[in-house]
Amino acid sequence: GNLEVWSSSQDNALTQQTIAAALGKYDHNIVVKCRRAGGGFGSKLSLHLAVATAVSVVTDLLGRPARLHAERRDDQKMTGGREPCVSSYTLTAKKKSGLL
Repeated sequence: GNLEVWSSSQDNALTQQTIAAALGKYDHNIVVKCRRAGGGFGSKLSLHLAVATAVSVVTDLLGRPARLHAERRDDQKMTGGREPCVSSYTLTAKKKSGLL
């Protein structure tokens, strides 16, 4: 049968393929739905896959719906952050009008 997955993702096809592979099912048996993903600075492209897949495995094993809700702090720990970077800027200004 089909498995319906609600996931905050910016790439539903990758989510579908990953879950299908984990469950040994065809892609067309996994239906991924997403309300509004919004910007996630990359975290909704692939970092959500471990959680979406784990919950899908639980659902498949138990034969009933499952949900994972993470507090924001825990969500940020699970999806990681940004690599450090160094930037340098050059600003030009005029005395009377300020920055250009």
